[in-house]
Amino acid sequence: MNKFYTVSICILSLSFLLLVSCKNSAHQHDSTAAKAHANATANDNNNSKSTTQQSVDNSNTAGPVMENRPVNGSYTLTFKDGKTRETGNMVNNQKNGFFSYYHPNGKLQSKGNFINDLREGQWEFYYANGNMEAKGSYTHDKRTGHWQYFHLNGKVRSEGNFSNDKMDGAWQSYDEWGNATNSLTYENGRVINETNPPPTRGQ
Repeated sequence: MNKFYTVSICILSLSFLLLVSCKNSAHQHDSTAAKAHANATANDNNNSKSTTQQSVDNSNTAGPVMENRPVNGSYTLTFKDGKTRETGNMVNNQKNGFFSYYHPNGKLQSKGNFINDLREGQWEFYYANGNMEAKGSYTHDKRTGHWQYFHLNGKVRSEGNFSNDKMDGAWQSYDEWGNATNSLTYENGRVINETNPPPTRGQ
C-alpha cells in the first residue's frame, strides 16, 4: 500500500513539474515572439518614413548651431572632420540667397534658394550615393507645383502636384524598375481615390 502511495505521489510530482516547465517555456516563447513582433513593427514604421521628406523638412536646419553662422555675409560650416557641411549667405541674421548642404561623405545633399529664411523656387535633394532623391519648387517655404521623388537607383518613385504644401490631384507611384504601381488622387492632402494596376514583374 505504501509503495502504491509513493508511486502515485512521484507521478503527481512529475506531472506538476512538467506542467510548470511547459508553462514557463510557453511564456518565454510568447515573450520572445512579442519582442520580435514589436521590433518588426518598429522597423516597418521606420522604413515607411520617407527619408526624402525628412531631407526636405530638415534641409533648412541642417548643420551646426545657429551661433556659428554670421549675422551678415557668406559662410561655410564644416563637419568635425573638416568636410563642408553647409554653405550659404546671411542678411540680418536670415538666410538669403543660394544654399548648399552636404552629406558626411562630401556628396551634395540639397541645394536651393532662401528669401528671408524661407525656401523659394526650385530645390533639389540627393542621396549619399549622388543620385537625386527629390526635386520640386517652394513658395514661402511650402511645396508647390510638380514634385518628383526617386528610388535610390535613380528611377522615379512617385510624382504629382502640391498645393500649399499638401498633395493635390493625381499622384503616380513606380517600383524600382520603373513600372507603374498605385495611383492616388488627393484633395487638400487627403486621399479620395486609389487605383492599383495588376502586378508587373520587374525586368
